[in-house]
Amino acid sequence: MAVRAVIVTLLAVGGFFYVLMGPLVFDAAYWLLGKVVRIQADRRVRIGASLVLAVVYLASMEYIGLNEKPSTQPGATSTTAIAAAASPTVSVTAAATPTIVVTSAPTATPVPTPTPGATSTITASPSVAPSPSPTVNPHALTVANVTQSLQDNRHLMVSASLQNLKVTIEPGDQIVDVEVHPTSVWNEVWFLKTAGANALVASKAILGWYPTVLRIQVTLDADFTDQFGKSTTEPGVWIIFTKETAQKFDYAGMAKLDSDAIFCDADRYWVHPAIWKNISISDRGCMTSPTKG
Repeated sequence: MAVRAVIVTLLAVGGFFYVLMGPLVFDAAYWLLGKVVRIQADRRVRIGASLVLAVVYLASMEYIGLNEKPSTQPGATSTTAIAAAASPTVSVTAAATPTIVVTSAPTATPVPTPTPGATSTITASPSVAPSPSPTVNPHALTVANVTQSLQDNRHLMVSASLQNLKVTIEPGDQIVDVEVHPTSVWNEVWFLKTAGANALVASKAILGWYPTVLRIQVTLDADFTDQFGKSTTEPGVWIIFTKETAQKFDYAGMAKLDSDAIFCDADRYWVHPAIWKNISISDRGCMTSPTKG
């Protein structure tokens, strides 16, 4: 029995070398062992020895695997070949160890220590009060004021026209000339009535509102063509009112009358001969001649 145990042990050792060193080395070792010991193991003993060898081999590999220490280098791999019959080679790759960079905490900026007793005084800039706008005197005799007054009173007479308005204040601020040039004229009668309506509007807007004005002259320009075909722009009608005459007017009542009736109350008037001849006697009203005064 002791001899058989020795034989089994040798067979196990031989099997271990058989796996590691290959079948040729094992056969040679087995043959040499048979010559020395001179004992041949039967088939059942060989099979049992092979099983024992497998168990010993697996246990030794497990022990080697448990005691093997992986490399501590980042990205390194540890490959342990496990040899078994008809078993593929398995490679175990260790996970790369991440690199941790330690950053020092930021240094706080020192806060300056205020000097004891020091005070900070902020002096506000003095506010500058806006300059008051000069008060516009609506009774000041200016071209702008007179123009605005005419626009404000135009509603007094529907037939009044302020096209191409021109206001002139003569030296001394006692006479104001109001000149208008209508761009479209229906006929001579319409032209005459428009001149009368403009005179009434100008009288209400200027005389009595501007204290220095004593007289106004309202002119309507017209386009004339002579026998030679030459066209010119000339005064067609003008009317003069004084402040004394205008003080007698009831403008609300006069606005209801025909606009050509204003010629009867005018201090002076003049009608261009080319216009006068085309106005019938029935349309002339109280006017007996193309001029007055």
